[in-house]
Amino acid sequence: MQITFDAGCKIVFESFYKFKDKRNQDAFILKHCTVKSVKRHRPKNSKYTPKSSQTTYFVYSATLKKRLPVCQTFFLNVLQIKKYRVQTIMKEYFETGTLLNEKRGGDRVSHKNVEKKRAVMSFIEKLHCEEPHYCRGNTKRLYLSAELSINKLYRLYNSQVESELKVKPSYFRNIFNRNYNLGFGSPRTDVCSVCLQFTEKMKTETRVNIRNDLIVMQRIHKLKAKAFFGYVKEEKPDLLTLSFDCEKNLSLPKTNQHIIRVKLIFLTLP
Repeated sequence: MQITFDAGCKIVFESFYKFKDKRNQDAFILKHCTVKSVKRHRPKNSKYTPKSSQTTYFVYSATLKKRLPVCQTFFLNVLQIKKYRVQTIMKEYFETGTLLNEKRGGDRVSHKNVEKKRAVMSFIEKLHCEEPHYCRGNTKRLYLSAELSINKLYRLYNSQVESELKVKPSYFRNIFNRNYNLGFGSPRTDVCSVCLQFTEKMKTETRVNIRNDLIVMQRIHKLKAKAFFGYVKEEKPDLLTLSFDCEKNLSLPKTNQHIIRVKLIFLTLP
């Protein structure tokens, strides 16, 4: 019988702590306790106020299929809690008939700002992103226009939404930095002139067949370039590969086309 009773206590303990939320644990305690008013107050010479209610404790027995009354000490030892927690829960239920509200610290604001967060994210996702700065590598980071900033986007957002969806600068900045891999930058450098030619033609071409031909030719050109850079990365014992960037050493007019910069470099060489 002792082994069975110990197993029942273990079941009660595990049933209580399977709830990670304190409010659900409080409901579990309330389910296994009853409170009622004191019927008889015996006169005592004490400075403490006499109790207005008394609590009875129960532990469910899986063997007997019913709740068994236990003392306060046993109940507290089974759940490994303090008596003040039980007293506070039962006092609130006795006086108001409701479960004790959670008043401790925690996140109590985010659920109120769901619509604001959704509106901010929708605004950011509608922004036009430019391609990454470096054309020789693939990156997941996208770039917005260099003329924009987080503060400018924040002011633009607040000017477009209704008053109940307006946010503070810190709130907008937090969503922008934590949920998106975006930056602000200038146009790309070392852009292939052929790729740039295809891109500009596709922007203005309205005929479907010619546009499809441009897409195919651009795709073939990029595959050839990828194969070329693959050969460049190969390491051979009898081959020495040098790579340098004259843009870092010479003052040249700002342009994104690689072939024009190369011609300018040769013109500036003595």
